[in-house]
Amino acid sequence: MNPILLEKSDSNSRRNLRSNCNRTPDEIKRELDKALKDGFHTFYGGSFLLIPYLLHLGIVERINALKVEKQNGIPVEKAVLALLHLGIVGKKRISRVENVTDQGLAVFAGLGKMPDPSFFHDFLDKVKTSDAEQFNVLCSERFKEMGLFKGRIVNLDRHFISYFGKKKIGKDKHPTRNISMKGVNASFTHDQETGDPIFVRADYSGLKPEDVAIPMLNATKDIIGDEMETVVFDKWFSVGSLLDYIDKEMGIKYVTLLKLFQNRIEEMKSIPAEQFREMADGRKITFIHTSLRNYQGEAKLIVIWFQEDGEDKYYGYLTNDEESPEERTVTIYGKRWGIENFLKEVIFLNVDKLPGTELNKISAMLAIKLVGYCTVSCLRRDIGGDYAKMEIEGIFEKFLNVEAFVRSKGEKIHVTYYRYPPELVPLFQGLNEKLKSRGVNPKVPWLNNKILEFHFK
Repeated sequence: MNPILLEKSDSNSRRNLRSNCNRTPDEIKRELDKALKDGFHTFYGGSFLLIPYLLHLGIVERINALKVEKQNGIPVEKAVLALLHLGIVGKKRISRVENVTDQGLAVFAGLGKMPDPSFFHDFLDKVKTSDAEQFNVLCSERFKEMGLFKGRIVNLDRHFISYFGKKKIGKDKHPTRNISMKGVNASFTHDQETGDPIFVRADYSGLKPEDVAIPMLNATKDIIGDEMETVVFDKWFSVGSLLDYIDKEMGIKYVTLLKLFQNRIEEMKSIPAEQFREMADGRKITFIHTSLRNYQGEAKLIVIWFQEDGEDKYYGYLTNDEESPEERTVTIYGKRWGIENFLKEVIFLNVDKLPGTELNKISAMLAIKLVGYCTVSCLRRDIGGDYAKMEIEGIFEKFLNVEAFVRSKGEKIHVTYYRYPPELVPLFQGLNEKLKSRGVNPKVPWLNNKILEFHFK
């Protein structure tokens, strides 16, 4: 399609993409049917490739966990899918929805017109924090069944989201600016092997490490089950009461970095040199057992000793893993950086753009964005090769930000691509039979129960 013609088409339909949301379900159905019957071009045609994954996820049933009644006639699943899609394509804030002109953004969610910002804010206001977290749990349990998570080794970390508005909200130390700022912390658990997020929880500042970690880890254990063997986190979480809970109550392994207080440095310096053995990189390693405050028994302390500029340096790693070789435990901790990379990657989904200061709204938005991320991750996993590890923004640019023409004929919605990555073709040929073989009904509930059919020309 000529971009100039598409630009004219967008211009002609611009005012039709607005909505005052005061529509009945029948009106919404008619608007969607008309948009599909007339047909339209969209720059986000690749996003429609995600719908089969959402069907496999059972997204409509899991959205029921949010316990939000219809408002202004728009079904809850269409509100959630609109927010999910806006996040995937990198739209920054709910307030920017008024600038959306591409009809594909609305139709993806089963809407003929995109709701205005006030609708989305009202919707998020109605979600309770506990219900947002339950929605996250149910979706992640299903992603686990779909093979997206291994869950054997889980990383845990916090991400600070700054707030620059006028409302009063607690302050916390910014991780890079080294100043105290207003904001909210979002904690994530993350599959170390696959690189995918499992659970997210928002909290105001002032909580202790155990107050943050224990609910996070229990929810993650509920999702992963007995396959969850080890949790890895940085030294902020390295407190005896939390480590004792993980060891005694959860019965899983932990690996964390020792806080280098002077007494701990002296403890490591006192270890006789002959107890160390040399590693492949020239550093030396050993272990001892040590006492921790609020920890029953002793923890294993793995000590790394090396010289830098003629000075002895020490790192310590705390763990309750008595079986694994010390080098392996240190390697597991080193791979914790995967969650740091994820937290940078997920900025594309605009997790840093708070929908407000209310914890329930933030929790709902974060849960929806996590589900959106994992949905895209299902696609990149199936594409495979080098794409399996490509960041979400790269997947969007390569596979989702692809022009398509969308039009319905009878009970089918035909999505036609004229320029497309060839890797997509084998995945989506015979799609509906593939869905049926997995026990998935190919009819899309939010698209008036029509069936998608993809064409690559």
